[in-house]
Amino acid sequence: MQTLRLSKAFEDVFQYSILGSPAGNCIEHLIFDSSGGNDSTSFVCQTGPQLPKLRSIVGLSADLTADICLTSQQVLSDPSKVAVYLKGQRARQTLLQIASQITEWDIKLDGEDAELFLSQNYAGIESLALNSDEDYGFAILESADSKFPFILSKCTKLRNLSIIQTNGHENSIVGPLVDSVLSTSFPFAATLCSLTLDLERYGESTTSNELVFPTLFPSLEILKITFHSDDLDQIRTKSFILPRLLKLEVVYCPFLYMHVLIDSLILPSIRSIQIETADSTEATYDAGLEEMRKLAAEVDASASTLELFHLLDDDGIDEEYTTPLVSIKTDAAIFVNSQLIKEPKSSTVRHRGAKQSIDFHIDENHDCSLLDLDGLGGRESEKEGVDEVSDPTEALLNWARQRVKRCQEVDGAGTGEVRRVLEPVRELKEWLED
Repeated sequence: MQTLRLSKAFEDVFQYSILGSPAGNCIEHLIFDSSGGNDSTSFVCQTGPQLPKLRSIVGLSADLTADICLTSQQVLSDPSKVAVYLKGQRARQTLLQIASQITEWDIKLDGEDAELFLSQNYAGIESLALNSDEDYGFAILESADSKFPFILSKCTKLRNLSIIQTNGHENSIVGPLVDSVLSTSFPFAATLCSLTLDLERYGESTTSNELVFPTLFPSLEILKITFHSDDLDQIRTKSFILPRLLKLEVVYCPFLYMHVLIDSLILPSIRSIQIETADSTEATYDAGLEEMRKLAAEVDASASTLELFHLLDDDGIDEEYTTPLVSIKTDAAIFVNSQLIKEPKSSTVRHRGAKQSIDFHIDENHDCSLLDLDGLGGRESEKEGVDEVSDPTEALLNWARQRVKRCQEVDGAGTGEVRRVLEPVRELKEWLED
């Protein structure tokens, strides 16, 4: 796929040698990075129509749309803007025509402008990244008045969704994810494979809504979630089912709440877990060691399908902290930062029902950078002989049996724990069979 950056689009080599040539006709990916002082509206009007195979736009922001989306009222109040308005209207119509062929968007626009462009091809959008501006926040999923839940409810076949809320200002009015979003019907619920969430404000508490939202998508295979909270107390004792999740990446998880997070997640198909901790240096030695013991116990009890567990901490982790992780019984590669501390018994592990295996190519220095975990969400599900409804149900039942056994082995209070985790399993099983 050929990529064009706006910063390069005004150079002679592009304008006179590539644009209009077979090479130019192969451009599918457009990045609005920087116009370098050039007129971006002229680029849209003159160059946009000459990119017939364009299907991906990245970086479309309010800086560009400010001129394109000028209203007639603004012009009446300032007649000097008439020429800019007319040129902007032409660019707007051109960009709207281009939008009708775009299937991948990465935008930094408010709800009104986002709706303007995305509505041109709701049914064709497969990948969508919504970002708020770094200098000011606006509600994405945090307000019942936001247009974004409505926009998402019109997308019918999203496979990849990313929602990144700005965290630049402490005095933002943006709050937690609102309840109304959780009752919204999303037509892409059965097709979404990859979800990235960064919704929180610094210093706030994580609410259960931030973790209920991913459970709305039962086919989800990859989840990346970023926390900025001081604690996860509000999700303690709760359960969230992600029946087909293969890869979980957690960023800035409060150090003393890692076990709370893993305990709350029901992941019957999980293959890879990566947790980047936050504030580990603020914990006392004893509290930190106890947290690692609890984390190891939760990973052991919850993730029998796990093939890779990776713990990251920029400040480094005390070597004694890693001892409990070595005792994890699950046959998974265990890494702490770049150091392999527990090697799997088999060098190649194949996930049941998956098309491709994960090869653990571990070099002499135990460098985990060579782990091949790409493509977990990009592959097509195997169709031959696999029932799309019964397969996740079977996975849940297998997970439940293993959970019962492991809880009984850990302590005598396993029965209460089993009841807690099996209740949402039963509810999802009934939903899948309806």
